[in-house]
Amino acid sequence: MRIERLLVARPARWWWGPVVAGCALTLVLGLGGAAAASSKKHHSTTTTSAPPTRHAVTLHYFVKDVKRLLRSEAGKKLKAGASGAKGDKLEVVQHYYLGDHSSHAKKVGGTGHLSCLYKSATEATCSEAIAIYKGKITANPSLVLVTTPTMSFAINGGSGKYHGALGLITETAVNRTTADVSIVVVTGTG
Repeated sequence: MRIERLLVARPARWWWGPVVAGCALTLVLGLGGAAAASSKKHHSTTTTSAPPTRHAVTLHYFVKDVKRLLRSEAGKKLKAGASGAKGDKLEVVQHYYLGDHSSHAKKVGGTGHLSCLYKSATEATCSEAIAIYKGKITANPSLVLVTTPTMSFAINGGSGKYHGALGLITETAVNRTTADVSIVVVTGTG
């Protein structure tokens, strides 16, 4: 009876689980004291959690548009270089190179897919998926100003190394078909 009261008062996941109560109590439980006391499991009111294991990494890429397709609300392909209007859809396939516009890798280090739906001539809701080394990063649809050189997207997950990732993608245009991209990605649990 006294053992049960000690166990309930101790922080543990199960009352016969890992208890820091000294060798004597552990010895009694090891000899079957837990099974003799009761056959059902009891939860402790104290919970323990593992310390957070999240970590942030900033990745820098130079991005070149490989394919850019703007379609009207009716689905008609619009001329290259045309500006979007309400209801138009923009699809862009991009190659990612480690580095920035002034110094970057020669080999493609990833690919991206940007998808936008224009709300007006100046605003669009865009989402992005980027496949890079060991995984894929996905970004929430975000309302962006398409007339500014910088767009930001909130990361809401991914796959592989980036499963459950959070963070921010910031694209700064170098010219109409290239950009410097900074990806601050937080991965792990916690």
